[in-house]
Parts: sequence; C-alpha cells; structure tokens
Amino acid sequence: MSVNAEPKSRRRSILASLKTAVLVCKDCRLHRSNKIFGDGSLDGIMFISEAPGKGHMLFSHNQLHGRQLQAALALLGLRRRDVYITTLVKCSPGLRAPYEDEINACNQYLMTQIALIGPTKICVLGRVAAIDLGLMKRTDKMTCGKWIDFKGIKTIVAWHPSYIARNHKLFNDWVKQLRVLV
Repeated sequence: MSVNAEPKSRRRSILASLKTAVLVCKDCRLHRSNKIFGDGSLDGIMFISEAPGKGHMLFSHNQLHGRQLQAALALLGLRRRDVYITTLVKCSPGLRAPYEDEINACNQYLMTQIALIGPTKICVLGRVAAIDLGLMKRTDKMTCGKWIDFKGIKTIVAWHPSYIARNHKLFNDWVKQLRVLV
C-alpha cells in the first residue's frame, strides 16, 4: 500500500509526527529561526514555496501574500482549506534564498509530505523554489503555467505572491497561470 493510500486519520497522524521532527530538527544553521511545516487539505492541490517568510506570509490571511493567494484561490473557486501549502525549507533563512545544504536538510520532510498528501497537482511558487526542486536551471527563463512532471505529479510553476505584491498589475495574469490547476 502506498503511503497516500493510508486512511486520512493515519496520514494526519504521520504528518503530526513529521511536524514534531521538524520543530526539533537541528540539521542545518537555520534551526533556531522561525519554523513552519505546512497545512491544509490532504486532497487535491499542493502549493510549495521556497521558505517561510516573515510572519509566514503565505499561511496567514493577515499578511499581504496570504491575502493575495486567498484572493486568487477564490477566483478559481477554491478556499484556503481546499489546498495544502508548504515550503521547501521549513525554517526561515531571513531575507535571502535558502542555501543548498539547507534545502538538502529539509528535502526528506518535503518528499514525505508529498508522499503522504498525494496531491493531484502541485503549484511551485516562484523561481527559487522551481530551481531548488530541479524543475528549471538558473539560466532558464521562467515558464509559468505549463505542465511539468515532478515525481509523477502534474506540476506547474507560477509567480510567487511576493512578486505579485511588487507588481500589482500582474495579479490577473497570475490568476490565469493558476487557472490550469482547476
């Protein structure tokens, strides 16, 4: 039986244990920073960003990035609770991209989350996360809204909400990128 074929209650239990492991993890230099594990629906679409930001922006409706994502989801007919949101790196690197050793230290957690949740589709938010997941090279032009196979799961790369926060006029284009998810 594959992990995501387990009953939801069992998957939630395993995710809770994994979250505890993340909270006590000291595998990289970030272990003293803000940690976030991820949360949401165990069915459907998974969003992956590069790392927790200040105030865990994607997870909070009180933060601009979280409000933007929720507004985009609403235009797609989805609610925040209908999707699972997580990060590549579970601890905040501050105002920089995560280093390779930090990504490698957290990779086991993300891959286990993906296996447990068994998303039907994945949306990788931003260039940094797409590069770090091996979906594109640093020299590649970012191609948003086009299907890529990642671990056998239909995956797209879309702009990160922080990019939309700096470029408000692109919000409707961003929603168009995300529309392929529904």
